[in-house]
Amino acid sequence: EKYQMEVFNRAKVLTELRGRGFYYVFLGSLAVTQCMFCLDFVIGLWNVLMGALCLMMSFGINPANHMNPNQDQSIPLHTAPYNP
Repeated sequence: EKYQMEVFNRAKVLTELRGRGFYYVFLGSLAVTQCMFCLDFVIGLWNVLMGALCLMMSFGINPANHMNPNQDQSIPLHTAPYNP
């Protein structure tokens, strides 16, 4: 906990959602440019995606509100009626 508070004091920008989003996008862009077909590329894309989500949420856009609730209409197996 002591080290966490030290990081928070020295890098306050990472404690806010917008700053963390920009950091993830920056980190992801560095990883993507390292190689085209390796694990760094996939990790970089993931970081850019997470950064974009953080930035969207920092501007008040909640991605969960924009998901289609009628997308999956499947019935879970434990509640499906039994028809032999």
